[in-house]
Amino acid sequence: MKGIQFKVDEHGNPNTLVLDLDDWGEIWEDFYFGWQVDATKNEPTLSWEEVMADLDANPELECDDIEDDCAIEGTQFLIDESGKPKSVIIDLDEHEERWEGIYDELIEEGNLLIGRNVVSWKETKAEIRANVERERGKYRD
Repeated sequence: MKGIQFKVDEHGNPNTLVLDLDDWGEIWEDFYFGWQVDATKNEPTLSWEEVMADLDANPELECDDIEDDCAIEGTQFLIDESGKPKSVIIDLDEHEERWEGIYDELIEEGNLLIGRNVVSWKETKAEIRANVERERGKYRD
């Protein structure tokens, strides 16, 4: 899959996702938004008027500072020489459930094709594991 790489553990289970932001920046936005919703669901809410008053009182607030606003435990950005994020590394041990939802949604929408088959995340995971075992077998014989 162009722009999506998986790292596996010693058993062939995908445990890390490397997502190219040029190819799949929208996936990162979905992932981040979902995380943000979950992280703040128990916080008190503010009315639109309160938010606008806070912004008026604090014009120095930045809403798109990637180093501060996009810091999620279990993720890390790879940046280019200019400091622009190029890829994000996502720990699937911490975020697999969210990734599965996004992945399966992409499959349903037809935006992600793997070879000739369109398969769910669970099936893809099993296929990755089988491929790792097959490759290991080549070197054992």
